[in-house]
This record gives sequence, structure tokens and C-alpha cells, in this order.
Amino acid sequence: MARIFKDIVFTYNKENPPMNLLNNGIPNPEPVTTIPQNGASGAIDVLVNGQAEILEMIAAGAALDNTLSRIVQWVSDCYHGKVSVSIHKVSNDGTQLQLVSAQGLQAEYIELIENLNISEDPGAHALAVRTRENIIAADLQAHPSWSGYKDVAAQYNLKACWSIPLLSANNEVLGVFAVYFDHVMAPGAFDVHVIKLVGHTAAIAMKSHHNVIVQQELEARENAAIKRGNDDQLNFYRGMLEDAPVMIAVLRGRDMVFDFANEFYMRAVGKRHILGKPLREALPELEGQGLLEVLDEVFTTGITYIGNETKIYLNRKEDGGVEEAYFNFAYKQIKNKDGAPEGILVHAVDVSEHVRALRRAEESEQRFRSFVLNSPMPIGIYIGREMRIQTVNEAILRAWEKDSSVIGKTFREALPELEGQPFFQLLDDVYTTGIPYQATEDKVYLMRNGKIQPTYYNFTYTPLRDENGVVYGVMNTATEVTDLVKAKQKLQQAEVRLLNAVDVA
Repeated sequence: MARIFKDIVFTYNKENPPMNLLNNGIPNPEPVTTIPQNGASGAIDVLVNGQAEILEMIAAGAALDNTLSRIVQWVSDCYHGKVSVSIHKVSNDGTQLQLVSAQGLQAEYIELIENLNISEDPGAHALAVRTRENIIAADLQAHPSWSGYKDVAAQYNLKACWSIPLLSANNEVLGVFAVYFDHVMAPGAFDVHVIKLVGHTAAIAMKSHHNVIVQQELEARENAAIKRGNDDQLNFYRGMLEDAPVMIAVLRGRDMVFDFANEFYMRAVGKRHILGKPLREALPELEGQGLLEVLDEVFTTGITYIGNETKIYLNRKEDGGVEEAYFNFAYKQIKNKDGAPEGILVHAVDVSEHVRALRRAEESEQRFRSFVLNSPMPIGIYIGREMRIQTVNEAILRAWEKDSSVIGKTFREALPELEGQPFFQLLDDVYTTGIPYQATEDKVYLMRNGKIQPTYYNFTYTPLRDENGVVYGVMNTATEVTDLVKAKQKLQQAEVRLLNAVDVA
């Protein structure tokens, strides 16, 4: 059950890591149980749901062209349709690279790449087949594999192209998967994971199609080979699911008996013996959390259920205690050949660390906000170049003789009496340069008892920076020292009068 499938090169094993996914100095990231969060909005759901649908197409024996067309659409969806995609397969005689499916490319360009001679064509796709390496052309006008096609790239507004060979475990080239961009583009961490997952799935589809053809030929020659072929295909799918870099489980029947669970799933539930057991017996802590009822509804109605950052309590601590975890997941009905419900495919991603990090950030922000609001010192938070008031406490409102209606206004709108004084420019300088400003006993004309009067403050303007170090606002703290300054002034006046009296005497 836990056997690693050996026919696909995109598997991962810490003791025997696979070939580097991307060349040109771009490292292959460590596999994770969560999909990176820095891709397009909703990319996790697209990856989870897209792969689940494609795996079902493969398992149902869908035509290879249909499956590869769905994979092309899957890639486009991951980037909200802002990329062009093509998949090519190696011809039966091994001499040609044949276009199977494409999306987003102009018809004239498609004609140019429909059939490429693997041994003679100097382009990136054929080169990826010959070298069995990824050709990452972040800038087509500068990459050597596109040196003979610069004019073609410019004509069809192609600025970057990643050509990924689809390989079997014995380094047999099955085809090429290519992603095009209309701007210069090198893969980031999210792109690496998309390429790995898509390449893994496309190779599975091609290998599965090959296995189906072989099986059909065997059936035509010898009926006795049917069972053996079915067993091989079953092992193939189990190996495919075992190697997938997400949590996958198959539940059979209305009792939801664990028929399969891959390594990621087993780790997520705490390495328990769950295979062959009904869900209620294997994971008893799920009782009362609502998931059992959801699974029963999916089994009955066939309506796929999607969960996002769903909290689930699991007994996976070493001491047997319950741990709070969060998952993005999909429950999808599995049907038999007659269309009747047979089980549930569980496809999930553990996003616990991501959710906890967001919670910590929210709690930190709440603590800071509480500190500001309850501080006896006047404090204000102004956001953006226009210095829009986001947060102010009672102390600063009293100093301004304003109420909470100033929140949401710009600093200039809230305190028009400061016009002609230097404070608007000081705030803009701090926002622009990122250099704090500190004042001691500065004179400020403010509204006092309905009249503009001079006051004196010690205050600071401190730039606020985001996680990338970019200034997004300014924090203003202040202490009124009007009484102190006036006392100093009176003392100085008294000293002057005393000196005058001495001189007169």
C-alpha cells in the first residue's frame, strides 16, 4: 500500500532526491504538506480541485487528448488565464514532438509548433527532450535556445517560456509541457510547485494512456492477461496517489472504510493504523465536528464539498492529546461503472501553520491597538501619503478638541487650523524619507476653548513599515509641555527684571 511508484521521475525521497526541477540556478524547494501561499488568489483551491478532477479522468479512462486539454486549462486557471500553455508528446517512432493541446497561443504560432523534429530543431522544446532538462527562458530575447526564434517570439508577443520535459523513472521522454508569458518571467517558489505538480500529473496521464493501450493489446491476444493488467494498473494508481505532494485518501462505501491513504495523509492524522477501518472507528475524534455528516451528504448527493481553513481537532499529539489543525480540502464522490456512489475521494492540504501565523499577526495588531487606545499619552496612526487617520486615542482627541468623527479623514481635513504651520510638510518628509522626526517644546497653534491659541509639545513622527520595509504610514506620539514652557518663560522674564533692578541700583 505504501510502496513508492517508480515510473514517474517527479517523486520525492529525502535519501534519494530527484533531479533538480529547474536549472539556471533555481533550486528545487523542499516538498511541503501545504501549497505555497504566494501564488494567484485562490490558487490553492485551483490546484486541489484541478488535480482531483484530472485524477478522476485518468482513473475513468478518459481519452488522453481530453485529459491533457484539461491539464492545459488547469495551468491557465492557476494564473487566472494570464499565461499560454501547450503540451506536446513524443511520437511513437521517437522522432517528432507532436502538439496535443494548447491554449492562449495564436493559430499561426500553433502551426509552427505542431510537429517539431526532435533531433534537428534548435528550439527550447526539442532541446528539453534531447537534454532531458528544463529550459527556463525567463527572457526569450536573451536565452540561447531562442536565438533563432527571436523574431517569431516578438511577432506573437512571447516574452518568456518554460519548457519542461515529461520523464518516466527510467528517463524516457514522454513529452514536453510549456508555459508562455507576455512578460519577462522567472519562476518563483509558487511557480516551482505548480510546475512540479502539473508535470507530475501530465506524466501520469501519458504513462496511464500508454498502459491502457498496452493493456488493450494484451486483452486482444490473451484473456488471461486481463487480471494481471488490472492489478498492474491498480498498483499504478496507488503509486501515483502515494507520490502526490498533498493529502489523499479513498473511503469506500457508506461506512467510509479507509481503502487508501497516502503518506501525507497518514502523517496528518498521526501515523495511526486506519486502513481497512471505518472512518468513525479510525478517527473517533471526528464525532461531533460535523465532518461525518458532510461526508454522508457528499456520498448521497454527489455534490462536491470544499472546505477552506476548516478547524479540525485530531488526536495526533505524541501524548495522545487533541491538537487543533486547519485544512483546505475537497470531498468528491466516487462512482462505479454503473454511476452508483461507491465512495469518497479526500483531497486535502494542511494549512495549520499558515492560519496560526495569520492569527498571531491579528493578535499582535489587536494588542498594539489596545495599547494605543488605552495609553494616557496622545497617539495617532496616519496611513498612506495623504496621512489618513486610522487610529487615535482619547488623549490626542482631547488635545485636538475633536471627537471620533475625524477617523477616516486626512490629517489636513481633521486639523485645518494647522494650515500654514510646518506639520503637514514634516509628516510628508517622514513618509517619503523613512527618517523619524522628533521635536522638543515646539509651538503648535491649536483650538483651545473655541479659539486658536499657542501650545507647546514634545512629539515624534515615526515611520511605519510593512514586512518588506516599505513605509505605509506614520505614528504620532506627543506630550503637551505648555505649562512647563510658560513657567520657563516667566522665570526668564523674572531673571531679566532682577538683572535690570540690579543695574538700576
